[in-house]
Amino acid sequence: MASGHVFVSSLNVLVISLLMLCTECCAHENVTGQETLVCVRSLQVCDLNENKENLAGHSNAGMCHVGDCEPDCIISCRVSSHVEQAIVFSAVSDVVVEIITLNCPKETAFSRLRNLEICVYLSGFGFVRFSERSLICIRLHTFPHWDYTHKRYLRRRLNYSSNNVATFNPSIVSLILLRCGDVETQPGPVREQTSTESGCYSRKNERKIKVGHLNVRSLKNRIHHTLVKETVLLHKFDIFTISESWLDNTVSDTELDILGYALYRQDRQISKGGGVCVFVKNNIKVSLLPDISAINNGFQQLWLQVQLNKCKSLVLCVAYRPPNSLPSLLTDYFMPNVILAMSKCKDLIVLGDLNCDMLQESKRESRVLLEVCSNLNLHQIITVPTRITDNTQTLIDVIITSNRNLISSSDVLLSSISDHSLPYAVLNLKSPRCKPTYVTVRSFKTYSKELFVNDLSLVPWHIVDTFDDVNDKLDVFNKLFMDMLDVHAPVKRIKLKSRPNPFVTSEIRALIKTRDTWHRKAVRSNDNRDWNGYRFFRQEVKKELRAAEKEYVRSELTLNSGNSRSLWKTINKCLPRKSCSSTHELNSVKLANTFNEYFTSLGSSIAAETCGIATDFNLEATCPQRSITPPETQFCFREVSETEVANVVSNLPANKAAGPDKLPARVIKDGLSVILSTITSMINCSFTTSNFPQERKIAEVIPIPKLGDKELACNNRPISLLPVMSKICERLAHGQYNNFLCSEGKLSAHQNGNRKLHSTETALLKVTDDILKAMDEKLITIMVLIDFSKAFDSINHETLLNKLWNIGMAPSALKWFSSYLTNRSQKVRLGEFLSQQLPLSHGVPQGSILGPLMFTVYVNDLPSSVVNCKPECYVDDSKLYVSFVLHDLVSAIGQINKDLDQLCSWCCGNSLLINPEKTKVLAFGTCQRLQQLPGFSIKLPSKQIEPTRVAKDLGVHLDSCLSYTHHVDKTVSSCMYSLFQINRVKHLLDRKTLLLVIHSLVFSRLFYCSSVWSNTSKENVKKLQLVQNFAARIVVGLRKYDHVSPALKELKWLNITDQLYLRDAVLVFKSLHHLTPYYLSEKFKRNSEVHSRVTRNVNDLHLPLCRLVTGQRTFSFRGAKLWNSLPPEIKSEQSLKSFKHKLHKHFLTS
Repeated sequence: MASGHVFVSSLNVLVISLLMLCTECCAHENVTGQETLVCVRSLQVCDLNENKENLAGHSNAGMCHVGDCEPDCIISCRVSSHVEQAIVFSAVSDVVVEIITLNCPKETAFSRLRNLEICVYLSGFGFVRFSERSLICIRLHTFPHWDYTHKRYLRRRLNYSSNNVATFNPSIVSLILLRCGDVETQPGPVREQTSTESGCYSRKNERKIKVGHLNVRSLKNRIHHTLVKETVLLHKFDIFTISESWLDNTVSDTELDILGYALYRQDRQISKGGGVCVFVKNNIKVSLLPDISAINNGFQQLWLQVQLNKCKSLVLCVAYRPPNSLPSLLTDYFMPNVILAMSKCKDLIVLGDLNCDMLQESKRESRVLLEVCSNLNLHQIITVPTRITDNTQTLIDVIITSNRNLISSSDVLLSSISDHSLPYAVLNLKSPRCKPTYVTVRSFKTYSKELFVNDLSLVPWHIVDTFDDVNDKLDVFNKLFMDMLDVHAPVKRIKLKSRPNPFVTSEIRALIKTRDTWHRKAVRSNDNRDWNGYRFFRQEVKKELRAAEKEYVRSELTLNSGNSRSLWKTINKCLPRKSCSSTHELNSVKLANTFNEYFTSLGSSIAAETCGIATDFNLEATCPQRSITPPETQFCFREVSETEVANVVSNLPANKAAGPDKLPARVIKDGLSVILSTITSMINCSFTTSNFPQERKIAEVIPIPKLGDKELACNNRPISLLPVMSKICERLAHGQYNNFLCSEGKLSAHQNGNRKLHSTETALLKVTDDILKAMDEKLITIMVLIDFSKAFDSINHETLLNKLWNIGMAPSALKWFSSYLTNRSQKVRLGEFLSQQLPLSHGVPQGSILGPLMFTVYVNDLPSSVVNCKPECYVDDSKLYVSFVLHDLVSAIGQINKDLDQLCSWCCGNSLLINPEKTKVLAFGTCQRLQQLPGFSIKLPSKQIEPTRVAKDLGVHLDSCLSYTHHVDKTVSSCMYSLFQINRVKHLLDRKTLLLVIHSLVFSRLFYCSSVWSNTSKENVKKLQLVQNFAARIVVGLRKYDHVSPALKELKWLNITDQLYLRDAVLVFKSLHHLTPYYLSEKFKRNSEVHSRVTRNVNDLHLPLCRLVTGQRTFSFRGAKLWNSLPPEIKSEQSLKSFKHKLHKHFLTS
C-alpha cells in the first residue's frame, strides 16, 4: 500500500473532492470547463523529474509537456497496471503536465479495488487519511484568491447516488476530503475508543440509570424523530427528556414510538412551539404526578415518579421556560412544585431548558434560578456550555438534583439535531435488565408448499375413518397432520428483534459520523469555515435520511404490491396506529393468572349482582323456561358436502392468528386437496353424533387494552384465539342455523345486528325517520340508549339452551350446541407467559363464529319485554323511545320508567347487567318545543339519569334537533387528524398508495352512515368539503393558494354535496330492488300504487305529505324527491354496479 503527500501552494486554494462510485458503473468522463476526473490508487509527492523516472518503467507511457512553465507544485499519480490513464496537473495553473496512457481493458481498470489508502497533507490542515473499498475519483480545480467572506457556501445542491458523479462548488479543501465516512484527520496509531469519546455509554456505566435531556426544536419533524431515536438507542438512555417538542393534538403517541420505551408528553395547547415529553424504558415503572404537572404562562413542568425494583424511587421533572418569559415564573410556579415534590421524601432530579445562562450568573434570570437552588438546597451539576454557535456559548440546559450523591457522573454530548447540546447524568442506581421478548411461532423459513402437499399425500388418512367417536378422529388427524407439519414448519421460540430505522444504512451512519467530526472541530476552533462545513454536512444528513426513507418505503410498496397484508404492514409503519411497545409491561405468569381468574369469573359475578339488584329493588326476575310443546318447525343439522367445506376453507383469512395448536389457516389451504375428504368426514361425524370435539373448546385469550390502566383486568377486552379447525366447523353450523332463522322468520323484527341486508345505517335511518316524523307532527321524543356491562361474557348457558329450544331446535341439534357451550376452558397469554387453564361456565367466546349469533338469539325476546315504547336493537346496543305531545310529559315519563322496570326484570332473569354510567337519555324535538320542555329524569333501579344534549349511537352523534352539527365537527376533526398524519409522510408514498390510504382512513370515516346525516345544514357540508379539499391537495401536491377545483376534476372526485346525493340515490336503488330491510323498502311507493290516475309521473315515487320542513328531512321524502329528479336512463338500470357508474358520470359531467 502506497501513500504520499500533496502540498498546496499558498497562492491558491486547491479543492479536492472525493466521490464514491460503484465499481460496476465507473467510467471516465469528459468534464467541461477546468475540471478533470483522475482515477487513482495512491498519491505520491514528487517533482517532475522524479515523476518521469517513476513512470519510465511503463513501456507504453506517453509524455506530453504543455508550455515551459515551472509549476510551484506537481500533483502526480503513481499508477499500476489496473489504471488506464493518469493525468498530471500543475497546481499553479490549469495546465496538463503529463498524460500517461496504459494499454489495459477498462473492465480491468474498474474492478475489485480494495484496501485503498491515501494520506494527503494540506497546508494549514495537516495530514488527512482516508481509505475506501471501491474506486475513488479525485477532481482537481484551482480558485485563485478565493474570498471566503463574500462567497455563499454550496450554492448548488449535491445529489449523492451510487450511479452517477455529481458536481458541486466547495470552498474548503478538507471539507470535501472528509465526505468519505472513514476519513481521519491527523491520523496516528490506531487505538481503541475510550468511554469519554463514545458518549455516556461505557462498560463501567452499563448497569446504571442514564438520564439525558435535549431541546430538539420540533419532534414532529420526521428527521428529528429519526435522529432522536438513533441517539436514544445508541447511548442506551434509560430516561430521555425532551423540551420544545412542538407537538400538538395532530400527532399521536404511536407516531413517536421508540421500541422498548413508553412516552409521557405535555403539549402546549394555546400556541405553537413549546412542549415537553419523556421517553422511559418499559422495564421502569413510572407514574404521572398530575397535581404538580402544569403549564403556567408558558412555563411547562411534567413531573413523574420513577420506581425501580429494589431501589428507592425518585421524582423526575422535565421543565421548559420560554426565553421571553419572566424570571419570576421560577419562584411563582417552579419553586412551589419542587417543595411539593420534595415533601414525598424522595430524591429529586430536574432536567430541562430554563433559558437561564448559568455561565453569566450576574443576569437576572440566572440569579433567580441560583436563589431557588440555594433556598431549596438543590445542586446544578452541568458546568460546560450546552448551546454553542459560531457567535455565542451559553449554559441554558440544566440538570438539577437534590442529592449530589445520586449522580455518578455527568457531561454534555454534542448534538446535531438542533443547536442545543445534550446534557446527561449517570445515576448511582442500578438499571433493571430488559427482559427479551419471545414468541412461539411456526417457522416457514424452509417451507415449500409442493413438498408439503406431496408428503401429505403419502399419509394414511384412511386411519381416521376407522374411528367412530369424533374426539378419536380428531386425535388421530392431529397426530398425522401435526407430525408432518412439524417437519416442514417446526414450532420455534423466537426472540423478537426490530430495526428501529431500517432505512439508515452504513453509508448514512458514516455521513453522520463525518457531521459529528465537523461539529467537534467547529466547537474547538470556532472557525467560520469549520462551522460552514458542519452546517453543510448537517443538511446532507437530513437530506440523505429523507431520501433513504423514501426509497426504502417505495421499494417495500413495489415489492408487496400484490399482497394486501404486506402492503398495509408497510403503510402502518409510515402511519402507525398501534404502539410497537409491549401491550403489558408487567408480563408474568402471576399477572396472566390474575387476568384469567377475572375473565372466567365474570359471568358468575354478574349473575350474583343481578340477583342482588332484583332482591334489593323487588324486581321479578324470572328465568326463561323450556316450553313443553316443541315448535312446529325445528332445526336439525344436515351433512355437508366437500364443496361446502372447500368454500369455507378458501374464504378463511390467511392472516388471522393461529389458535393454541399453532395451526395456521395457510397450511390447511395448502393441503386441502389431500385432506378435504377427511375434514368433511370429521365435521359430519360431529353433526350426526351431536358432539363438538373437546380439544376444539380450548381457547387462548389475548387481553386487548381499553381505556384506563391496562394492568387492570377490568380495563381489557378478552379476545379468544380458537383452533382453525374449530372455526371451519363453526362456520358451517352458523350457515345452516342462520338460514333457518331467516327463512322461518324466527328473529325479532327489532333486531338489526348479524342479519343479511341490515347495517348500522339502516338501523339508524329507521329510528331517525320516526323521530323526524314526530317532530313534523309537533311531538317530543324521548330516547333511552341502554348499555350492557360485559354482555358476551355474561350469557347463562342453560338459559341460552332453553331459548334455542323455544325458537325451534331439534333435540339432536340442541345437544350439539350444548356440547359446544359446555366444558369450555381458556388460558390467557401475556407476551410469552401463559396462565393456567381454567373452566368457563358463562359466556360465548369473543372471536368465535357462532358467538354473535348465539347472543342475537339470547336477546331475541328482549323487545317483547317493552310494552309502551318502541324498542330497537343492534346486537347488544339497545334503545327504546316514545313520542308524545308536550303536555303528556308526565305520562310519557311514567311509561318509560315502567318499561325500564320491565327491562331490568328481564335482565335480572337473563343474567345481564345494565351499566347506568353509560346509559344515556335524549329528548328530540324542534327548537321551539324543546325550549318549552321542563326538566325531567329517567329512573333506573340504582340511578336517576338526566337527559343529555348529545349522545353517540352506533357511531353517529345524535343531538336534540338532529342537526348533526356535533357529529360533523367530530368527523371533520377526526379526518383532519388523519390527513395531518398522511401529509407528514406523503413524500414516502406514490399516488396509488396515497389514494388507497386516504380512501381507507379518511373517506370511509367521512361518509360513514352518510344517508342518516346527509340532511344536515349547508354550513356543515362546507366543513366536510374542507376535508375533501385538503385530501385533494395532499394527493395532487397543490400549494397553499392554488385552486382545488382542477385537482378534484383530475382525481374524478365528486364534491361533497354530489357524493351525498350519490350515496342516498344508491340506497334508494337498493330499497326499490329489495336489497335493504323491509322497513326501508316499504318507505318508497310509486304513484301508481297510491292512486289509479294515469299521469306522466305515474312511475315516479310518491312524495309523502309533510307539515314542516323538518318532515322533508326524512329519508322517505328526500330519497323519493332525489330519485324523481334522476334521468330516466339511469333509473331504468337494473344492475347496482351500472347504476353507480352512470350516476357518478352524470354528477361528474353536470
